[in-house]
Amino acid sequence: MRFALFGGSSNNGANDGVWYFNKLKVGESIRRSFMRSYNGLYQKLMTDENIRVAIIQAAKGKNKNRRRHKELKKMASDPDSYIQQARQWITDYQPFTHRVKEINDGINAKKRKIIVPTAKEEIIHHAVVNVLKEIMLPPMYEHSYASIPGRGVHQAVRRIKKWLRNDKRNTKYCLKLDIRKFFDSVDQEVLILKLKRLIRDGQFNELLEKIIHTPKSGLPLGFVTSQWFANFILTELDHKIKEDWQAKYYVRFADDMVIFGSNKRKLHRMFENIKNYLEKDLHLQVKDNWQIFRMEARALDFLGFRFYRDHTTLRRKIAIKTHRKAKHINKKGKANIHDARQMVTYAGLTRYVDCYEWFHDRVLRYVNVRQLRKQISGYDKQNKNYKQRSKI
Repeated sequence: MRFALFGGSSNNGANDGVWYFNKLKVGESIRRSFMRSYNGLYQKLMTDENIRVAIIQAAKGKNKNRRRHKELKKMASDPDSYIQQARQWITDYQPFTHRVKEINDGINAKKRKIIVPTAKEEIIHHAVVNVLKEIMLPPMYEHSYASIPGRGVHQAVRRIKKWLRNDKRNTKYCLKLDIRKFFDSVDQEVLILKLKRLIRDGQFNELLEKIIHTPKSGLPLGFVTSQWFANFILTELDHKIKEDWQAKYYVRFADDMVIFGSNKRKLHRMFENIKNYLEKDLHLQVKDNWQIFRMEARALDFLGFRFYRDHTTLRRKIAIKTHRKAKHINKKGKANIHDARQMVTYAGLTRYVDCYEWFHDRVLRYVNVRQLRKQISGYDKQNKNYKQRSKI
């Protein structure tokens, strides 16, 4: 039985761009395979509507007083005037030379090296991603949560809590692993080969290769394309873990993976399968800190949370940062927009943990989170939030 998700008809020729699921006999796994490759993507990329949306998307959240931000905001205020110019940028695209910048990323303030794209590049990247979404989203594993529209940390947390709460037997053991220097280590040629199997549009593939080859190796953090390429290159592994190797419960966030099971030996075999696949097929290495443990013995530390069988807490480091940020705002008397956003982000994490008394005593005692949300909302309205104008 075949199910067409979008575009074309199952009776068309080889380039009709239809994605099919192959459903096997009852009792067998559901396997996803490409019955048709995709063509005509460069034509979609160059449409007025796609470029208009890309210009608006590239300007989202650009509120800092920087030349690149000002340039993007100016174009987004009248995108139709820049469509032809942006189309020419795509036609003439060549990789830019960049300086590597070090930032403190995320709530854990982990030091990362990123490449900041130019305004032109950012528009081109968004235009490319808008086309890639249509063909990359359908096969993505349902419990892969990083950088996928409609998914994120909170959805992953809710899912893990549900599994631990409802199925004690099949969450008895936990396998936790991640990939060593994932983004820096992605083999560009392996990625390009996988993309060419999916996409039969020479012009579109040529553009993708130029974007991928912007750095000498790996995928550059800072490019919106990198998150999509990262999920794409791991999608086949996701389905092997779930369907071929029969993982009962499996969740992935970027390159961080957690698998639950009832049998420790089975998890060890699964780890060896994952390790071998990463090394042989993707030329990637599992980080040495992988572990298999009983959930009754200790907590699962994942995504900034500590998951126990019957409750969830914040990672200690994040709890301390949350408390310190609240005291800092209280001491200043007024939060600037940066402090307000950070505090609201910290507060958002506490919605999924069992720590009401701690939150009341260590956070609400010092700040009014509801008032901070209003401050952020007012600031965004004043700085022309482009969200309503973007047709994603």
